[in-house]
Order: sequence, then structure tokens, then C-alpha cells
Amino acid sequence: MSFSGIHKAIYNTLFSKSADTFVGIRAAGSPLPCFVYEITSATIDISMTGVLSKNHWTLNVEVIIFGTTVDEVTSLVNDVASIYSSGPVNDTPNLCSLTLAGFSVVMGTESADDGMQDLTRTATISLTLLVQED
Repeated sequence: MSFSGIHKAIYNTLFSKSADTFVGIRAAGSPLPCFVYEITSATIDISMTGVLSKNHWTLNVEVIIFGTTVDEVTSLVNDVASIYSSGPVNDTPNLCSLTLAGFSVVMGTESADDGMQDLTRTATISLTLLVQED
């Protein structure tokens, strides 16, 4: 299991929802709602040579949801939570399973990037994911 495969698995789980997904930064002027995510840290448990075991990673992922209303943003927070709430997410193409170990959310606002005087609603989700090689 490669780190790039894990990255793709996270993208695939978020991209399957009803909003555009970006990595690292939202494209200016992109339609709302959308997701922006970043892996903020990743550690791997290294096994001993000669011992049959699978790789295990612990990842911290930040997902920012941008929307126009509080209801829109909180609905997408529920969508992200539901991805992992039924147990491990198996990503067969990337040979890994993702399990939720921690979930927190902070609501906020920021200035819109369209020059208007309104505010964009945001939710910043901090996920801790345990990832296992399949």
C-alpha cells in the first residue's frame, strides 16, 4: 500500500459526495458547496523484517467545507461523517481500508471570493483515520 494510494482513497471517498472536491486549495470562483482537504500528518507503523504483517498508517486529515448557507454546510458535515460511520471504508483499487478514529468540526465564515459583501459559510473537520493495507 502506497501513500499515494491512501491519498487517492481519501479523495475517492470525498469525491463520491454531492460537491466538488479539491486538494489543498479551492479554485477561485469554483461553485459552492465544495470540499477542500489536506493530509496534515501521516505516520506508519513499521513491522519487523521477516514477520508477515500488513502496513498500518495513522493519518490526520483536515476537510474544509465551503457553502452559502449553514444548512448546506452542516448537511455536508453529516455526509462526511456518514462515509465512515458504518465501519471501515474499503478502497479496492488502492488496496486499503479507512477507519475513523476521531472526528471534530468547527464552524465559521470567511469573505467570499466573488467580490460580494456576503460571507461564505465554512466547516472545518479534523479527521483521524486508521488505514490498513488490504
